[in-house]
Amino acid sequence: MDNTKKISEVIEESDNRYVLVHAVAKRAKKIMETTIHSNVEISSNKAIDTAIQEILHKKGKY
Repeated sequence: MDNTKKISEVIEESDNRYVLVHAVAKRAKKIMETTIHSNVEISSNKAIDTAIQEILHKKGKY
């Protein structure tokens, strides 16, 4: 659950948690679209996890 702690920190730093949710959803959708065009299969949960990790590494710059 190490990621949960980091996510909660990003939420606390965020002005609006809904903006964060929207950013994750938008990035996950882009990941899914990219994988469809490259004939790579990925689950929607994996796309969401990847989007969250990318946003965490950018430290809230979404």
